[in-house]
Amino acid sequence: MSGIAAATAPADGKSSSSKEPHKMRITSGGSIASYVKFALTFLDENPHRPLILHTIAPPPPPPPTTTTPTKGTKPSKRPTSTLTPSLLNTPRLISVVELIKRAYMQRIESPESRKGKERAIGIWQYTESGLLPFVNLEREKGLQVEGDTETETALERVLGGKTQPKMTHQPFLQITLSTSPLGWESRRGVTCQYVMVRRRRPRNKVPPADIMENEPGEVEKPLESLGVADVDLGTKINRDAPTAAMEKKRKSEGSQEGVVKKRPKGKQR
Repeated sequence: MSGIAAATAPADGKSSSSKEPHKMRITSGGSIASYVKFALTFLDENPHRPLILHTIAPPPPPPPTTTTPTKGTKPSKRPTSTLTPSLLNTPRLISVVELIKRAYMQRIESPESRKGKERAIGIWQYTESGLLPFVNLEREKGLQVEGDTETETALERVLGGKTQPKMTHQPFLQITLSTSPLGWESRRGVTCQYVMVRRRRPRNKVPPADIMENEPGEVEKPLESLGVADVDLGTKINRDAPTAAMEKKRKSEGSQEGVVKKRPKGKQR
Protein backbone atom coordinates (compact mmCIF):
# COMPACT_ATOMS: atom_id res chain seq x y z
CA MET A 1 0.00 0.00 0.00
CA SER A 2 2.99 2.27 0.06
CA GLY A 3 2.58 2.86 -3.68
CA ILE A 4 -0.98 4.09 -3.18
CA ALA A 5 0.06 6.36 -0.35
CA ALA A 6 2.72 7.91 -2.53
CA ALA A 7 0.29 8.34 -5.39
CA THR A 8 -2.35 10.16 -3.37
CA ALA A 9 0.04 12.90 -2.30
CA PRO A 10 0.14 15.99 -4.55
CA ALA A 11 3.17 16.03 -6.82
CA ASP A 12 5.89 18.50 -5.90
CA GLY A 13 3.83 19.78 -2.98
CA LYS A 14 1.38 21.66 -5.22
CA SER A 15 -2.29 22.04 -4.47
CA SER A 16 -4.93 19.97 -6.22
CA SER A 17 -6.21 23.06 -8.06
CA SER A 18 -3.12 23.04 -10.31
CA LYS A 19 -3.48 21.74 -13.87
CA GLU A 20 -0.16 19.88 -13.75
CA PRO A 21 -0.46 16.12 -14.47
CA HIS A 22 -0.42 13.82 -11.49
CA LYS A 23 1.77 10.72 -11.75
CA MET A 24 0.89 7.34 -10.27
CA ARG A 25 3.30 4.41 -10.47
CA ILE A 26 1.95 0.89 -10.95
CA THR A 27 3.97 -1.75 -9.09
CA SER A 28 3.72 -5.51 -8.81
CA GLY A 29 2.85 -5.36 -5.10
CA GLY A 30 0.07 -2.77 -5.31
CA SER A 31 -3.63 -3.59 -5.26
CA ILE A 32 -5.43 -3.19 -8.60
CA ALA A 33 -8.69 -2.31 -6.84
CA SER A 34 -6.93 0.47 -4.90
CA TYR A 35 -5.40 1.86 -8.09
CA VAL A 36 -8.78 1.96 -9.82
CA LYS A 37 -10.53 3.52 -6.82
CA PHE A 38 -7.95 6.28 -6.48
CA ALA A 39 -8.01 7.05 -10.21
CA LEU A 40 -11.81 7.37 -10.31
CA THR A 41 -11.81 9.64 -7.27
CA PHE A 42 -9.04 11.78 -8.74
CA LEU A 43 -10.76 12.20 -12.12
CA ASP A 44 -14.03 13.17 -10.42
CA GLU A 45 -12.47 15.69 -8.05
CA ASN A 46 -9.95 17.09 -10.56
CA PRO A 47 -11.63 17.07 -14.00
CA HIS A 48 -9.06 19.50 -15.43
CA ARG A 49 -5.94 17.57 -14.31
CA PRO A 50 -4.57 14.61 -16.31
CA LEU A 51 -3.57 11.41 -14.56
CA ILE A 52 -0.36 9.71 -15.72
CA LEU A 53 0.04 5.99 -15.01
CA HIS A 54 3.49 4.48 -15.50
CA THR A 55 5.83 1.73 -14.30
CA ILE A 56 9.10 3.68 -14.31
CA ALA A 57 11.17 3.04 -11.19
CA PRO A 58 12.52 5.99 -9.20
CA PRO A 59 16.18 6.94 -9.71
CA PRO A 60 18.73 5.01 -7.63
CA PRO A 61 19.97 6.61 -4.42
CA PRO A 62 23.28 8.50 -4.51
CA PRO A 63 26.41 6.41 -3.88
CA PRO A 64 27.73 6.37 -0.31
CA THR A 65 30.66 8.60 0.56
CA THR A 66 32.67 5.81 2.24
CA THR A 67 33.62 2.74 0.26
CA THR A 68 35.06 0.72 3.20
CA PRO A 69 32.91 -2.38 3.77
CA THR A 70 31.50 -2.93 7.25
CA LYS A 71 31.35 -6.23 9.11
CA GLY A 72 28.49 -8.52 8.24
CA THR A 73 27.75 -6.90 4.88
CA LYS A 74 27.81 -8.97 1.73
CA PRO A 75 27.93 -7.69 -1.83
CA SER A 76 24.49 -7.71 -3.43
CA LYS A 77 23.91 -10.28 -6.13
CA ARG A 78 23.18 -9.16 -9.62
CA PRO A 79 19.64 -9.90 -10.83
CA THR A 80 19.36 -13.05 -12.90
CA SER A 81 16.57 -11.68 -15.14
CA THR A 82 17.47 -9.30 -17.94
CA LEU A 83 13.99 -7.71 -17.91
CA THR A 84 13.55 -4.50 -15.96
CA PRO A 85 10.65 -3.95 -13.51
CA SER A 86 9.24 -1.24 -15.76
CA LEU A 87 8.82 -3.83 -18.51
CA LEU A 88 7.55 -6.65 -16.30
CA ASN A 89 4.74 -4.49 -14.88
CA THR A 90 3.50 -3.31 -18.29
CA PRO A 91 0.66 -5.89 -18.56
CA ARG A 92 -0.49 -4.86 -15.09
CA LEU A 93 -0.50 -1.22 -16.17
CA ILE A 94 -2.69 -1.97 -19.21
CA SER A 95 -5.16 -3.94 -17.07
CA VAL A 96 -5.48 -1.06 -14.58
CA VAL A 97 -6.07 1.47 -17.37
CA GLU A 98 -8.80 -0.62 -19.02
CA LEU A 99 -10.59 -1.09 -15.69
CA ILE A 100 -10.43 2.65 -15.00
CA LYS A 101 -11.86 3.52 -18.41
CA ARG A 102 -14.70 1.01 -18.12
CA ALA A 103 -15.69 2.09 -14.61
CA TYR A 104 -15.45 5.79 -15.49
CA MET A 105 -17.66 5.45 -18.58
CA GLN A 106 -20.27 3.52 -16.61
CA ARG A 107 -20.27 6.26 -14.00
CA ILE A 108 -20.69 9.21 -16.37
CA GLU A 109 -23.36 7.43 -18.45
CA SER A 110 -25.56 6.86 -15.41
CA PRO A 111 -28.65 9.11 -15.01
CA GLU A 112 -27.28 10.60 -11.76
CA SER A 113 -24.23 12.07 -13.50
CA ARG A 114 -26.36 13.99 -16.03
CA LYS A 115 -27.90 16.29 -13.43
CA GLY A 116 -24.84 18.46 -12.73
CA LYS A 117 -23.84 21.63 -14.51
CA GLU A 118 -20.52 20.26 -15.81
CA ARG A 119 -21.22 17.00 -17.60
CA ALA A 120 -18.39 14.72 -18.62
CA ILE A 121 -18.38 13.89 -22.32
CA GLY A 122 -15.81 11.08 -22.35
CA ILE A 123 -12.26 10.07 -21.52
CA TRP A 124 -9.07 10.49 -23.57
CA GLN A 125 -6.10 8.11 -23.43
CA TYR A 126 -2.61 9.15 -24.56
CA THR A 127 -0.15 6.25 -24.79
CA GLU A 128 3.56 6.99 -24.88
CA SER A 129 6.28 4.39 -25.38
CA GLY A 130 10.02 4.66 -25.77
CA LEU A 131 13.39 3.83 -24.25
CA LEU A 132 14.80 5.24 -21.06
CA PRO A 133 18.41 6.47 -21.08
CA PHE A 134 20.88 3.76 -20.12
CA VAL A 135 22.28 4.08 -16.60
CA ASN A 136 25.35 2.09 -15.63
CA LEU A 137 24.71 1.07 -12.04
CA GLU A 138 28.34 0.14 -11.42
CA ARG A 139 29.50 3.61 -12.41
CA GLU A 140 26.74 5.16 -10.32
CA LYS A 141 28.05 3.27 -7.28
CA GLY A 142 31.56 4.64 -7.86
CA LEU A 143 33.16 1.41 -9.02
CA GLN A 144 35.90 1.53 -11.60
CA VAL A 145 34.73 0.14 -14.93
CA GLU A 146 36.76 0.13 -18.11
CA GLY A 147 35.45 2.04 -21.10
CA ASP A 148 33.98 -0.56 -23.47
CA THR A 149 34.39 -3.72 -21.41
CA GLU A 150 30.65 -4.46 -21.36
CA THR A 151 30.29 -3.82 -25.08
CA GLU A 152 33.21 -6.11 -25.93
CA THR A 153 31.89 -8.84 -23.64
CA ALA A 154 28.43 -8.67 -25.19
CA LEU A 155 29.97 -8.83 -28.67
CA GLU A 156 31.95 -11.92 -27.72
CA ARG A 157 28.77 -13.60 -26.45
CA VAL A 158 26.96 -12.92 -29.72
CA LEU A 159 29.85 -14.15 -31.87
CA GLY A 160 30.42 -17.17 -29.67
CA GLY A 161 26.77 -18.21 -29.81
CA LYS A 162 26.66 -19.47 -26.21
CA THR A 163 24.36 -16.99 -24.48
CA GLN A 164 22.52 -13.81 -25.35
CA PRO A 165 23.90 -10.44 -24.26
CA LYS A 166 22.23 -8.67 -21.37
CA MET A 167 19.62 -6.10 -22.37
CA THR A 168 20.93 -2.66 -21.46
CA HIS A 169 18.09 -0.48 -22.77
CA GLN A 170 14.96 0.06 -20.68
CA PRO A 171 11.66 0.20 -22.63
CA PHE A 172 8.76 1.91 -20.88
CA LEU A 173 5.05 2.52 -21.34
CA GLN A 174 3.26 5.57 -19.97
CA ILE A 175 -0.50 6.16 -20.25
CA THR A 176 -2.22 9.48 -19.57
CA LEU A 177 -5.96 9.66 -18.84
CA SER A 178 -7.83 12.94 -19.20
CA THR A 179 -11.46 14.04 -19.22
CA SER A 180 -10.76 16.54 -22.01
CA PRO A 181 -8.54 16.50 -25.12
CA LEU A 182 -4.94 17.59 -24.52
CA GLY A 183 -3.60 17.64 -28.09
CA TRP A 184 -0.61 15.43 -27.30
CA GLU A 185 -1.11 13.20 -30.35
CA SER A 186 1.26 15.45 -32.32
CA ARG A 187 4.16 14.46 -30.07
CA ARG A 188 6.63 11.81 -31.13
CA GLY A 189 5.82 8.30 -29.93
CA VAL A 190 2.38 9.27 -28.58
CA THR A 191 -0.92 7.79 -29.77
CA CYS A 192 -4.41 8.94 -28.81
CA GLN A 193 -7.71 7.15 -28.42
CA TYR A 194 -10.91 8.26 -26.76
CA VAL A 195 -14.34 7.01 -25.71
CA MET A 196 -17.34 9.34 -25.91
CA VAL A 197 -20.67 9.22 -24.11
CA ARG A 198 -23.34 7.57 -26.23
CA ARG A 199 -26.29 9.75 -27.16
CA ARG A 200 -29.66 8.31 -26.25
CA ARG A 201 -32.68 8.99 -28.42
CA PRO A 202 -36.06 9.45 -26.73
CA ARG A 203 -38.21 6.35 -27.07
CA ASN A 204 -41.61 8.09 -27.33
CA LYS A 205 -40.61 10.54 -30.04
CA VAL A 206 -41.41 9.20 -33.54
CA PRO A 207 -39.93 10.95 -36.62
CA PRO A 208 -42.39 12.28 -39.25
CA ALA A 209 -43.43 9.84 -41.98
CA ASP A 210 -42.45 12.17 -44.80
CA ILE A 211 -38.82 12.42 -43.61
CA MET A 212 -36.38 9.59 -44.19
CA GLU A 213 -32.94 9.43 -42.59
CA ASN A 214 -30.30 8.65 -45.18
CA GLU A 215 -27.04 8.87 -43.23
CA PRO A 216 -26.07 10.30 -39.84
CA GLY A 217 -26.34 14.05 -40.12
CA GLU A 218 -28.16 13.97 -43.51
CA VAL A 219 -31.97 14.06 -43.89
CA GLU A 220 -33.78 13.72 -47.22
CA LYS A 221 -36.47 16.17 -48.25
CA PRO A 222 -40.14 15.11 -48.41
CA LEU A 223 -41.04 13.20 -51.58
CA GLU A 224 -43.72 15.68 -52.61
CA SER A 225 -41.20 18.51 -52.82
CA LEU A 226 -39.12 16.42 -55.24
CA GLY A 227 -41.99 16.03 -57.74
CA VAL A 228 -42.49 12.32 -57.08
CA ALA A 229 -45.96 10.83 -57.46
CA ASP A 230 -45.50 7.15 -56.66
CA VAL A 231 -42.76 5.02 -55.19
CA ASP A 232 -42.81 1.36 -56.21
CA LEU A 233 -39.96 -0.91 -55.12
CA GLY A 234 -37.52 1.95 -54.88
CA THR A 235 -38.41 3.32 -58.36
CA LYS A 236 -39.31 7.03 -58.43
CA ILE A 237 -41.60 8.25 -61.26
CA ASN A 238 -41.53 11.93 -62.14
CA ARG A 239 -44.84 13.64 -62.83
CA ASP A 240 -43.48 15.71 -65.69
CA ALA A 241 -41.92 12.75 -67.54
CA PRO A 242 -43.41 12.04 -71.03
CA THR A 243 -45.88 9.12 -70.90
CA ALA A 244 -46.87 8.86 -74.62
CA ALA A 245 -44.34 6.14 -75.33
CA MET A 246 -45.46 4.19 -72.27
CA GLU A 247 -49.16 4.33 -73.31
CA LYS A 248 -48.32 3.14 -76.82
CA LYS A 249 -46.37 0.21 -75.42
CA ARG A 250 -49.26 -0.77 -73.14
CA LYS A 251 -51.76 -0.79 -76.04
CA SER A 252 -49.52 -2.98 -78.15
CA GLU A 253 -49.06 -5.44 -75.29
CA GLY A 254 -52.84 -5.53 -74.64
CA SER A 255 -53.69 -6.30 -78.26
CA GLN A 256 -51.25 -9.19 -78.31
CA GLU A 257 -52.76 -10.81 -75.21
CA GLY A 258 -56.12 -11.52 -76.99
CA VAL A 259 -54.48 -13.28 -79.92
CA VAL A 260 -53.95 -17.00 -79.42
CA LYS A 261 -51.31 -18.46 -81.59
CA LYS A 262 -52.08 -21.89 -82.96
CA ARG A 263 -49.40 -24.46 -83.46
CA PRO A 264 -48.90 -25.58 -87.01
CA LYS A 265 -50.09 -29.08 -87.64
CA GLY A 266 -47.17 -31.33 -87.91
CA LYS A 267 -45.70 -34.49 -86.68
CA GLN A 268 -46.11 -34.96 -82.99
CA ARG A 269 -43.05 -35.87 -81.10
